[in-house]
Amino acid sequence: MGRKPLLVLFRFTLVSVPFAYAFAPSVYVLIGISAFWGISLALGQASMTAYLIDVIPEEHRGSLTAFHNLLMGITSFFGSLLGGYLSGYTISLFGLTLGLQIVYMVSMAGRGVGAAAHLALKETLKKPSQGDGLVFS
Repeated sequence: MGRKPLLVLFRFTLVSVPFAYAFAPSVYVLIGISAFWGISLALGQASMTAYLIDVIPEEHRGSLTAFHNLLMGITSFFGSLLGGYLSGYTISLFGLTLGLQIVYMVSMAGRGVGAAAHLALKETLKKPSQGDGLVFS
């Protein structure tokens, strides 16, 4: 399938998480679709690692992959922190349900922008030419 399509699918799947939390009729719905999110997360992480290995020069793979993971951790931390403060503020203004729904929609918009940025990635998977056959040893 290629790395780019899996990365784009993974990132756009993450856009659906805040939407589901904002409007799920029950916790059982969230439990059910969490299986889909889990599969998507596994595919996304595997394709991200493969993509990084493809685009990073061999002598820098370890350090730049570690740097990528550091950035993901920092942005996850500050995104959660900011979301917590924002939800406290919107809950005080609009009440629990509407306040959380507003914050989830802001999160969904931010995730959508991040996912759309992945559309600009170049595919790195090399497709075999017509004369090439698969050789198993």
